[in-house]
Amino acid sequence: MSDQAQELRRLRERLNNALYSQSNRQPFKNKLSISFAGGKGGTGKTALSANVALSLSRRGIKTVLLDADVGLANTNIILGVKPPKNWADFLYNDTPFEEILYFVEKGPILISGASGISDAANLPSYKQEELFMSLATLESQTDALIIDVGAGIQENIINFSIASNNIIIVTNPDPTALTDAYSFIKVISNKLYNQRVYLIINMARTFEEVKRIYEVFVPMVKSRLSVNLEVLGSISYSEEMVLSVKQSRPLIVNYPRSDAARQIEIITNKLLDNLYNQNQASSNTPASYSKKLGEDSKISKEYEQEESNGSKNGSFVSRFCKFFGIKK
Repeated sequence: MSDQAQELRRLRERLNNALYSQSNRQPFKNKLSISFAGGKGGTGKTALSANVALSLSRRGIKTVLLDADVGLANTNIILGVKPPKNWADFLYNDTPFEEILYFVEKGPILISGASGISDAANLPSYKQEELFMSLATLESQTDALIIDVGAGIQENIINFSIASNNIIIVTNPDPTALTDAYSFIKVISNKLYNQRVYLIINMARTFEEVKRIYEVFVPMVKSRLSVNLEVLGSISYSEEMVLSVKQSRPLIVNYPRSDAARQIEIITNKLLDNLYNQNQASSNTPASYSKKLGEDSKISKEYEQEESNGSKNGSFVSRFCKFFGIKK
């Protein structure tokens, strides 16, 4: 156990060094974790999550973009990068966690997706402990975690969504997309405790389409499901977005003056306001993950206090481990 603890400490030190090399300032005390989800595919969820992560990064917010779409991982395509490693390499090929982190130039830290993330509970105990330690270190050294969740209402998708303290449901005015969005909200409604649930209306062609969602869909969700759904914003249908996806270049870089790009920046501003408010609310809370390790302590014990603090602050890592059955 002592050898394992020492090895995990060395892994954490390497990970800390990799993260610190990207920024020499202290991260925020409280963390912003956001899941981009929705019941239906094709709503533009991945493009939005990638552009928001890039927008946060360009404002000095140290951001991680986690591609949790185990069926069709393609955030790297939206960003126009080719990470050499992904989740599967860490989980099954003994690749160190810091080697699956891809530092996008002037952008977020990308963790490329791969099938198998939701099977983490079946990993050997030492690998589960390494995963927990790595995620906890990553969360402690960064400011915001953006998670691109797959479409649908499968259990692993729901677990990724509710592990965040903010859930953004991406839909469009199409009736089938709204029906699937409603089904998704219905499934998560009984699992919520303090998460904020938002709606982004994407690909809106007219003001009337957006107005109808405000006046009909949102009140229906609030009354029938008792979910305080807030519309975070709407994004116009954009040929520039279509071209950007085809060209593997983020919209806010490719067409920064387009209406859709400006609307994404407005949404990012709102998310930053939330981060500021969260930090203000926890300004008297000691920073997590500052405890020094004892030479003979077990890794799971080392993070016991961190987990306790993290739970109070809505720690993604604590909920991730709980929902996916990872032993700490």
